[in-house]
Amino acid sequence: MHDTARGVAELARPGNCVAAAVLTGTGAFVAGIDAAVGPTAVAMVVTAAAVAAGNAINDY
Repeated sequence: MHDTARGVAELARPGNCVAAAVLTGTGAFVAGIDAAVGPTAVAMVVTAAAVAAGNAINDY
């Protein structure tokens, strides 16, 4: 189980996911969406998940 979790984390490339999420938040900030913290947070999580899925599809 431990090896499986490590493999999934390696396949998702968490550094790339975090970078994409941070850049999504930065884009929202630059666009002036300061008050919309909830939707921005959701967009950041969805972006990170999409990047993880893309990395998994690309590497599998």
